[in-house]
Amino acid sequence: MIFGIFFQAGAMDRRAISGTNKPLAVTYGTTGIRKHVETEHEVADTGLLKWLTPRKSEIVARQLMAQNINAFVVRLSPAVHGAGDKGFTRTVIERAKKSHRAEYFGLGTHAWSAVHRLDAAHLFYLVTMYGLEHPTTNERVFNAVAEESITTAAIARTISRKLNVPLKAKYNPLSFGDTAMLYLINCPTSSQLTRQILGWVPVQPDLLTDISSSRY
Repeated sequence: MIFGIFFQAGAMDRRAISGTNKPLAVTYGTTGIRKHVETEHEVADTGLLKWLTPRKSEIVARQLMAQNINAFVVRLSPAVHGAGDKGFTRTVIERAKKSHRAEYFGLGTHAWSAVHRLDAAHLFYLVTMYGLEHPTTNERVFNAVAEESITTAAIARTISRKLNVPLKAKYNPLSFGDTAMLYLINCPTSSQLTRQILGWVPVQPDLLTDISSSRY
């Protein structure tokens, strides 16, 4: 199950980050269910979600920031794609191969943000260098987002063409089994501030081009 060790991993992550006084950049995500476009200035996991999500890395990083520790957060898109991808995109494609259909939830208007693995790696480098050069900066959260919003219907259509399988809308989240969360994600996210401050320019193939390639 893709989320079978999510809570254990979140707890391990929290222990690794807590208590340090060293400069560091932690990984978080843009994943969620919302209608608006998230920016770098929004605080992750406020309200009820703060207690429900097993991923605590940004919460702990913000605690370190409050202690004047030189900490930064890089929020990764749900679709971190490219050669060697073992994440959400690969999971959805493998499900389509097994079920012999490309599925999406409802009207397919739920949207992912996306970034290529190499562009994300470059961003981590830029954040590290920025953090070392600007230890007192107020800008400490950066969004690894090359594409702000790609609908799940568009993703499913691309998978359908790639695998030559039917395209199917489903309206019961439970029918997706343990991967239901992937189809319910709606997380349009901006990286405008990240690009402006760091000069980050994604140059790798976009998500739909990558899905269509031989890498998947």
